[in-house]
Amino acid sequence: MRSHTVLEDAEPADMQLANIASKYSDIGQDAYSDIGIGAALLVKMKSEDVCKHHIYAGTNINLSGMQTKIHAEQLALYDLIADSGLNNLAPFIDIEAMVVHSTRDNLELCCGHCLQITRSVCQHFETHPETVDYCAVAGQELYDDSGNPEGVNWRWDRYTLDELLGSTYAEK
Repeated sequence: MRSHTVLEDAEPADMQLANIASKYSDIGQDAYSDIGIGAALLVKMKSEDVCKHHIYAGTNINLSGMQTKIHAEQLALYDLIADSGLNNLAPFIDIEAMVVHSTRDNLELCCGHCLQITRSVCQHFETHPETVDYCAVAGQELYDDSGNPEGVNWRWDRYTLDELLGSTYAEK
């Protein structure tokens, strides 16, 4: 599974984001809490006559002995930054949504640190925080025999980045 994919037209964006965030939470590693976090970042890349949506994803990594842990949201955002820099895409990027899923399968949102990083990355790409959806997603325990989500009826907790963080930490 790659951390960057093009949004498929056949399935609604919400469903794809929830499924990807869930898959990435399953591979998350935290030596202390044993909780996996997955994040899916929806980005619109626009050029003169083409507009495509891309999804960047990340998982949390906190191994025993690490000085700092890596948050799922950070990995998704940093992958976007690297991709945009390598391909000179920065002027063509609009960040639209961040979806977070936890292996606890509840509607927990990210920490303030991730909100600040997301806001800073939005400012880098000149995306306004009031236009960025920041969502927690949880499933309804509808799994097939292999343990994979099948027809999951996702529950959503939706905010905008601006509603969660306000202008308190805005960079000037």
